[in-house]
Amino acid sequence: MALIGVWLASQPDVLPNAWVLLGGVAVAAMAIFANAWIGWRSASVAHALDTLQTLRTDREYLINAYVVRNRAMPLGKPLSSDQLAAFWDVSEESSIDAPSFFDASRFLLNQYEFLAAGVRSGAIDYLIVRQTLRGTIIAIVNTYAAPIRKMRGDNPRVFEHLLWLYRRMRDMPPYDRGPFG
Repeated sequence: MALIGVWLASQPDVLPNAWVLLGGVAVAAMAIFANAWIGWRSASVAHALDTLQTLRTDREYLINAYVVRNRAMPLGKPLSSDQLAAFWDVSEESSIDAPSFFDASRFLLNQYEFLAAGVRSGAIDYLIVRQTLRGTIIAIVNTYAAPIRKMRGDNPRVFEHLLWLYRRMRDMPPYDRGPFG
């Protein structure tokens, strides 16, 4: 845009119309940036909604969530010593249709780690995730705090995105109630 402005200023016969043309170029440039921002924002919201829909309908997720819910209830309270023993018991038989508590727990933690990585990168909208999954994310991290700590002792990057999202959600109010709240 600056080059066009310099060229227009150097043309004496075009100078009266230069400001009009330069204004048109400036408006076009702003429209391009606005369109890019709106596209990015729309994609972020679409990814959030798609991810939430997947969590509600994906068969493998639902099976693993069922196993965790039956073995680690109530969510939000730390695992008991029996639950911790079951968590670390890798000898328990496991399959996709009947996962062990360890495999089901790792599956859920990895799903939420993936979600948190998307939120942290900006690919998934934070506000939608906060309004729909805040309680679940806080409960899962609180429940699995001891295993997460142990796994992070071996590799500090394990569940780093999930813990980032957990801290961010834990330290903020659930959501603004808006005009209808």
